[in-house]
Amino acid sequence: MNWPVSLAIGLATAIFAAFYGFLVAHAAGEWLRIPAFEGTFGYFVVFCALVALVAGLIIGILVGRLWAGGGGWWTLVRAVVVAGALITALGGLAWLSDRREPPLRAPLDLLLDIRVPVALVATMAERGELPFVILYGGETWRRGDITAQAGSGDDGRALLAARVEIHNAAARRQIGVFLRVAPEQFFDLPLPAMPQPSTAWSDWLGASRLLDGSAPAPEEAFALRFRVVPRLAEAGPSQP
Repeated sequence: MNWPVSLAIGLATAIFAAFYGFLVAHAAGEWLRIPAFEGTFGYFVVFCALVALVAGLIIGILVGRLWAGGGGWWTLVRAVVVAGALITALGGLAWLSDRREPPLRAPLDLLLDIRVPVALVATMAERGELPFVILYGGETWRRGDITAQAGSGDDGRALLAARVEIHNAAARRQIGVFLRVAPEQFFDLPLPAMPQPSTAWSDWLGASRLLDGSAPAPEEAFALRFRVVPRLAEAGPSQP
């Protein structure tokens, strides 16, 4: 096939490859956990689409020159099939590398008691803030509302209650406490990947860090304890 027709086939294949490569790259970015920080995810997708554009042009020209037969339309179909198969294969490799946390054997929830300074509870009430917790497990998370003030002690601390879904069998989990009137505090949970329901509360845990990575001041640090319950079980009363 002559050069002008081969070039036209290459351009048509390049357009298809760029569009299809964009779609596959967007999915692959999620499978490969490409971060969205400072546009990294977008740069990755655009780069892959440009590579697919150039590869499609080269494939189209080579097929037009070396695998011609049956007319220009059939040659274009061959070029598109080759380019599409190559992009699909690369996307398949990205999909195979996706690390998925295994599901739990049974649906479970995490009950939480959280000790916070009493002054923060009063401030939340004045502002009408709705506090919540987030359970981080692997690459995903679940949010749970802080639903009640379970009591208060003589040490100037209030006791809040929360409940959140345990959504996967992650090897490492963290809880973030978001009161909206104080810096967020995070706790490392000593919880196995496949936890079992329990009637006993854990020991009290101290916050490991703030959002910026620094340690909270002792007088401002929250404390937390937890226990695992079946998803439909009702939470019992918390005791300070």
